[in-house]
Amino acid sequence: MELFKHGKVYDFMAIRAYWIAFSLFAAAVSLFSATVWPLPTYGTDFKGGTEVEIAFTKTVDAAGIRSAVHRAGFTAPDVVSVTDPANPNRFLIRVQETSSLDEHKREALQKALCYAAADDALDASCAGRQRASEVKFSPGGDKIFVRYDQEPELSAIGPAVQSVGGVELRPAAHNPQVVSQRDHKVEIQLKSKGDQLMDGLRRELGADTVPENPLRVEWVGPKAGKQLRDAAVVYDRIRENLGKHRGKTFAQIINLSVSETLSRTLLTSGATLLSILAFFVWGTGVIKDFALALLIGIVAGTYSSIYVAAPLTEWIDKRFFGGAASGGARRPAGAPRAQGKKTAAVV
Repeated sequence: MELFKHGKVYDFMAIRAYWIAFSLFAAAVSLFSATVWPLPTYGTDFKGGTEVEIAFTKTVDAAGIRSAVHRAGFTAPDVVSVTDPANPNRFLIRVQETSSLDEHKREALQKALCYAAADDALDASCAGRQRASEVKFSPGGDKIFVRYDQEPELSAIGPAVQSVGGVELRPAAHNPQVVSQRDHKVEIQLKSKGDQLMDGLRRELGADTVPENPLRVEWVGPKAGKQLRDAAVVYDRIRENLGKHRGKTFAQIINLSVSETLSRTLLTSGATLLSILAFFVWGTGVIKDFALALLIGIVAGTYSSIYVAAPLTEWIDKRFFGGAASGGARRPAGAPRAQGKKTAAVV
């Protein structure tokens, strides 16, 4: 589906000065409002965190759960009641912690498993013990994959892992276990942050209140959140067109790139806008506030793709790189030099 005629190029850059002035004004208003109202914080999806949904077996309240999570050693918990007739005591708990293994614990585990890089010396305690040839950690810190040069001694691996303070094996019939006989590869399952949160709640609220297993556990790493924040609708097309249209100025390439992605941008934003609008009109409480934030974000994001991201890139290129992205292309022999214009660089 096309909202605009295919191949039509709109000269967005010709009137960029007016929209840049508007953008600066909007930015000034935003900065002023930030001094009056506190800045919002990133949610779990953007800064990373662990999310656990639990159906408690006894009556509990959000304040009591939040206090129990604090006492269990977690910071900045967010506790939300979930409406469910089948589970009247259903809550969603979010904490900032994602991985149960920090860098210090990973190094300690590598040492405990007698693994060392080619240039590093093994710990003296590894004398006479089986040595690991490779150690990898899952992003969530709940699994370790260890490779050996010969058949692994499973009976010695578990105690070695648990010798590291703050690291616990997940209770299972076969843990650790061999996952590849040919490669002598072993999988070790550890208690994740979700497991540790459940243990802490049972300790604080009692095993008769907290169920054995949660309804679900999810986590989002900060790397994924960074990709969500930094991903760009227009930059990819600009990079692509820089290589395809080497005879155009940078401003012309921006116009072409924005025009090519305009239909897709408006269709995607419009469809999302209609969905969020329904939540804003008929939603209540937190849902309505969240929908308003999304509505503003969609409008601002669509606008910034056209009149913030691209013009700012052109200004940065001229100001700090001397027009490197738009200069230096070779002209065919005998071709006249364009007056007052720079051509796209050979990438």
